[in-house]
Amino acid sequence: MVMLAVIPIALITNMPRIPFYFVLAITGFWFIVSTGRAIPAQAIVSEIVPPARRGSFMNINSSVQQMAVGLASVIAGWVVVKTPENTIGNYDVTGYLSIAVILSCLWTAYRLHKALGKKDEPMLHEAKPDATPEMPATGITETV
Repeated sequence: MVMLAVIPIALITNMPRIPFYFVLAITGFWFIVSTGRAIPAQAIVSEIVPPARRGSFMNINSSVQQMAVGLASVIAGWVVVKTPENTIGNYDVTGYLSIAVILSCLWTAYRLHKALGKKDEPMLHEAKPDATPEMPATGITETV
């Protein structure tokens, strides 16, 4: 699914003058593959963290994602220019940057998968059924 996203990104950022229905088809395909790759990635990331800490982790993870989106917008603002002919210049560069980020993420995921071993092995945070999960010390005492 990740590699499928490269196709519409390359098409969108290097698009010549074409009929509007082709533009809609290409951008529609991009929305499908971009959402299709985000959902499994989020599921994989959420499985890494123990259930007791998952909410906090997902909150921080969401904040980091939003900061990355903002940073990408700033970088694109520096790269893309309006030409004297009233056209957009260097938009293709943003596509190349996006494809480079996608490929580097794919390479990183491969390296992590390889470093963690087989995917059938149990996760480190999985507890045995009779074990009690450890809770972080909060300074609050509970009376029963």
